[in-house]
Amino acid sequence: MIETMFIEQHYLVRKVLQFSELSASSYYYRRTNVVGKKGVKPSEYTPMFNGPKIPNSIVVSEIKKLLGKEFVDYDHLKVTYHLQDELGY
Repeated sequence: MIETMFIEQHYLVRKVLQFSELSASSYYYRRTNVVGKKGVKPSEYTPMFNGPKIPNSIVVSEIKKLLGKEFVDYDHLKVTYHLQDELGY
């Protein structure tokens, strides 16, 4: 990075970053060596209110069936409420 060159020549870091329009977080970012993926493993099932777990493929097919109708103006909240209230997910 050209910013590093100016900073090594003893220019103020704050001024170099301000002039180059580079955020301080981007300049100071250091990638960590991560083995594997971080976070929680994605779920494969969706629980029903009455107990059993349903495979996500069935839930996806229900969403596709709902949104496959003509003139549907559902957003993610309406889809969520439909899945919870009407289908019991």
